[in-house]
Amino acid sequence: EDSQPCRPWFSRLQIARDGGFGEVHKLFQWDRFFYAFLSVVSLVLNLYVLSVPNIEALLVEQWQTGVTDSNRNLVINACIGRLTGRRPNTKVVLAILELGLLGVLLSRMLHLVWAILLSSCVL
Repeated sequence: EDSQPCRPWFSRLQIARDGGFGEVHKLFQWDRFFYAFLSVVSLVLNLYVLSVPNIEALLVEQWQTGVTDSNRNLVINACIGRLTGRRPNTKVVLAILELGLLGVLLSRMLHLVWAILLSSCVL
């Protein structure tokens, strides 16, 4: 049995003196900028959809209700209801949870961006 592969991989491998940075301009065509712009627009729209309705729910809705709605019964509502004696509004609880999760994700993103910027300054 022959232990050699059938095709010689990387048989003509050459490492450029500049590390390949001389060919980077070929990667940046007009479609790269279009897709980058599309990604930023998508991010802004997602942040809008996640934050604005939840902030409106926190400002407009009553935070606690005495009425229990069996269709909107959450486990966290039962826990808060036992502590306070009144049931919190489900829309408000979900708005708090979604905004909290959004805050955690945004803080993680900012932490990673800060680490990238800091590492590029150190290099």
